[in-house]
Amino acid sequence: MSAAAGSDSQSSGSAASGPSSRAWTIPGPPRVGRYGVDLEALERLAVPALEEAGGPDVAIIDELGKMELASGAFRDAVSALFDRPVRVLATVQTSAHPLTDALKRRADIETFRVTTANRDEFPQLLAARLASTDLD
Repeated sequence: MSAAAGSDSQSSGSAASGPSSRAWTIPGPPRVGRYGVDLEALERLAVPALEEAGGPDVAIIDELGKMELASGAFRDAVSALFDRPVRVLATVQTSAHPLTDALKRRADIETFRVTTANRDEFPQLLAARLASTDLD
């Protein structure tokens, strides 16, 4: 049985992309629900992109969730990214995890909860916040 459901990892700085999770077709471990996680693909694509992020660009991470956090190399790259002078926009799971809990407690991190009531305002809000962020 194969399934079309799943997610891809892609580095915006290159044409490299590939599946990081698929329902039923990647056996895992790790598994998150019915999804197997291809840690090799995640680490091959996402980790170099996180390591290269910097300068005036905004690093966008979609998402810091159970599948991604299963990779120690990915967690290390995320931690290193947040320790550099880089603007980061990330979606973060609400579930407890040592890395995401530590990030949410940092004084230099601003968090927003997206709901159906406020989601339409977010593109303008985030664009304004990112434009006004001083990295010095």
